Amino acid sequence: MKKILIIAAHPDDVELGMGGTVSKLSKNNDITLCILCKGNKPGKEYVENKRIKALHKNIKTLGIKKIYMNSFNDVSLDTVPHIELTSYLNEIINKVKPQIVFTNHENDVHIDHYTLSKAVKVSCRPRNNSTIEALYEFPIPGSTEWSFKNINYNTFIDISKHSKNKYKCIKRYKTEINNLPDPLNVNFIKYRDNYFGSISGNKKAEPFICIYKKDI
Repeated sequence: MKKILIIAAHPDDVELGMGGTVSKLSKNNDITLCILCKGNKPGKEYVENKRIKALHKNIKTLGIKKIYMNSFNDVSLDTVPHIELTSYLNEIINKVKPQIVFTNHENDVHIDHYTLSKAVKVSCRPRNNSTIEALYEFPIPGSTEWSFKNINYNTFIDISKHSKNKYKCIKRYKTEINNLPDPLNVNFIKYRDNYFGSISGNKKAEPFICIYKKDI
């Protein structure tokens, strides 16, 4: 059993980016989730409570053991001093002592995802006294793709038997789901999982970039 720490910017990032993977890994691992922003989208602050309620239901569905939540405002992580972000992350990492860490993708149009990725890389540097053996980044539909940067995924996790839990969780975020052709749509996300499955030899898969992985 591994200790896994997922560090995400927003309440719905994990379900959208790696919900199937979390459902799969929680069967045999101890998963902790750390969310930095409270979900109050600028101009739509009323969605905060709805997103948090959905998140707490999803934690049970996905098998996440523990959650840490900070209260930074959405779309504002770039205004937080870098040392404040890394200090908070260091505190969480020291408490959890994870072997594996997942976080948002750096090449992302959303400033919170980009900013968090930079801070996580600092806090997860592979030093001799670190417990971290591997660091992965996950993309968000309609956010990472819209950065229009080349992204070479090097890790694909089969979620064929765990996709139902993922879609169930995503549907709970009623304030975030849009109609096609917007990529934040459950049908599009299903097509997306099928696509990444097709290029990795699976029925359904989620893509990641492995930033580093120690030889074990």
